[in-house]
Amino acid sequence: MRAPHRLLLASVLTLIMVATSSCALFTNESHDTLRAFADAIKVGDVDAAAALTTDPATAAVDIQSTLDGLGTTPTTVSVGLDSSVLELVAVWELGSGRFLETQGTAEFADTANGLRIQWSPKVLDKRLEPNGHLLFAELLDRETPVVDRNGGEVMTWQTVTTISLNPSAIDSADAVAALVSNAAPSVTGASIREEMSALNDRDYIVVALRESDFAPIRDELSAIDGVGLSEHGQLLNVDRSLTSPALRELPEAWEEILHDHKGWSVSAVNPGETIVITGGEPLEITDVPTSLDLQIQQAALDAVSSEEQPATIVAIDPSTGGVLAVAQNSAADTQGQ
Repeated sequence: MRAPHRLLLASVLTLIMVATSSCALFTNESHDTLRAFADAIKVGDVDAAAALTTDPATAAVDIQSTLDGLGTTPTTVSVGLDSSVLELVAVWELGSGRFLETQGTAEFADTANGLRIQWSPKVLDKRLEPNGHLLFAELLDRETPVVDRNGGEVMTWQTVTTISLNPSAIDSADAVAALVSNAAPSVTGASIREEMSALNDRDYIVVALRESDFAPIRDELSAIDGVGLSEHGQLLNVDRSLTSPALRELPEAWEEILHDHKGWSVSAVNPGETIVITGGEPLEITDVPTSLDLQIQQAALDAVSSEEQPATIVAIDPSTGGVLAVAQNSAADTQGQ
């Protein structure tokens, strides 16, 4: 008759043991530590957050990398329990109505300074590995060309290589100048040395060349000690001989239009792998139109180039008021017109 009482007692003891085990895993101290970490992250206090981890130096670098990568601090940060693991949930406002929610997990360790968060970037987001960080990026469709009124390409995004020379390699100035002279006749060994002497031991940027000019001399330049090569993109005239004051402001206008159609992404950037978490593609844009007419522009250039005196031509479409061409000769350029 006493067996049911013994079963009841055993059940109660089991419940007590489970409750005690759960409390041991997730104490008020661990919750409070993660809560303090969350509060520090929310206000951007990297040092305070890092001090609550087992590796403050590494944590400070990792946390700052994510804050810099997202360009903001989280709007809200909460601490909860998910599948028996303490979780850090943060919401980040990225502007223009864009939001990101991250979920991180935390483990704890007893240290001489008390309970601390076992540091890993996974505390910030489960998808991060050691030395990983989150990165927000705006996506611009830089393949969009600038075109004239007939659809002819005026400017396109092209690969450009910047050539620099280390101060210790000033004796290579003549060799570098000789290689770039076809594309940049104004660059000479003497001009390089003169300008390098005023830089106080800083690298000197010799010239930036488009791919068609750089490719034939790539290997020879690379073989010169002290030469630095840096590749990037730039909006350039399709025909570099087709110059015009009207083209000077086009890159800025092009950039503004691309930003109006921009997309975005957030990625977990880990060593050896980048994982896109969320985002949106840029809105479709075929090209950036202008009122320019390439044929009229070339004709205007031909007309002023033969003049010795400063000369400028501005052609306007009388029906629309749009600028068809603007051309001036080198004499006018010298006067700053």
